[in-house]
Amino acid sequence: MWGLVVRRLAWIATYAANPNDWYVQLTERGKAAAESEAVNPDDPLGYMRRLLQVAPSTSDVVQLYLRESLKSFEQDCYLASAVMLGVAAEACMLETADAFVNWSGEPAKKLRQMLESTRTFYVAKLEAFQKCLAAAKGLLPRELSDNLDLDVTAVIQLIRLTRNDAGHPTGRQIDREDAFNHLVIYARANKRLYDLMGWFKDEILLSQSTAVAQN
Repeated sequence: MWGLVVRRLAWIATYAANPNDWYVQLTERGKAAAESEAVNPDDPLGYMRRLLQVAPSTSDVVQLYLRESLKSFEQDCYLASAVMLGVAAEACMLETADAFVNWSGEPAKKLRQMLESTRTFYVAKLEAFQKCLAAAKGLLPRELSDNLDLDVTAVIQLIRLTRNDAGHPTGRQIDREDAFNHLVIYARANKRLYDLMGWFKDEILLSQSTAVAQN
């Protein structure tokens, strides 16, 4: 109960002198967390439950950093939350890029080399992946290609604005609203990217099965 009060999700009505007559009320923020059907960082368990319902293949690594981000958000440590969210977003993008090059094969050879290079900055890898994905957009089913650029760009910007800036002593501040919105934006992008990964992997299996049948 005191945790909810500290997080401004609830308050204690103390109109009566006797503490036995006091009662707990949810704030507007608390009501939104309790009643919303959408992902809500003020409800960390519900956030993860909803995220995994729509993207059950979310990797353990991504989940680890997301939970750290949500825990930091819960404690009002917004810079720490931003850094952990940036790492989760980076992990998700690299997983997607890896699935993409496996699906693309020879045309993505240069991207594969960049992804495997320890000397190439992560942002450079992800921007190269973004360009390759845009070029291959016409090969994707419409439900995956629609607004894909927006979601991919959103994740790259999250990495740029959180992991890079907040993770260095720039003095940059991140307030509650920004931290909240970043977590909401990421949840949508996470689903899109894992849907994309699943399609790449299914296409690879289909291609392998076809090759075996032909032989």
